[in-house]
Amino acid sequence: MLKFITLSVLALALSTGFASAQSNVDNLCEQAATCAKNGNYQQAQGLLLEALKLQPNNETVAVGLAFVSNLAKDYDTAIAAGMHVLNKINSQSALAFREVGWAYALKAAAARKSGDTANAQEFAKLATGCLVKSLQFNKSDKATWEYLIAHCDACGDTATADQARKTRQQVLGS
Repeated sequence: MLKFITLSVLALALSTGFASAQSNVDNLCEQAATCAKNGNYQQAQGLLLEALKLQPNNETVAVGLAFVSNLAKDYDTAIAAGMHVLNKINSQSALAFREVGWAYALKAAAARKSGDTANAQEFAKLATGCLVKSLQFNKSDKATWEYLIAHCDACGDTATADQARKTRQQVLGS
């Protein structure tokens, strides 16, 4: 009987701790959303990093961090957060692939602008691969279709851009 009571108390303590941790994560995420809405992307990043420390396997928080990091033009953090999802949480996360792809597309654009052709080409290949992979897992994501087409157009990859337009038309009808 004592063993049962001890286990019951332990289970209650653990569940209360989990509920408290979830509540903290929820609060941090709400604060991060408010910061991002107000354009304070670095503060939103900090809050989401805190939330991720509390729940390192929370896919929503990690993808949110990748998204906000892209808005903050912190592409390395966006890539790291997205890859954390893909390597440790969900290897088929369309949103993580999209955010990593977008980060690489933006890095490719910056490299092109600075005249760093080698990195521009490498980042562009990585971006295209990630965006295509995202669409393999979620064909109806209009934003990813637009990212892919805009990225390919910007890189001068007209064949891939044209194929993406054609496939988008077949999939989405628009």
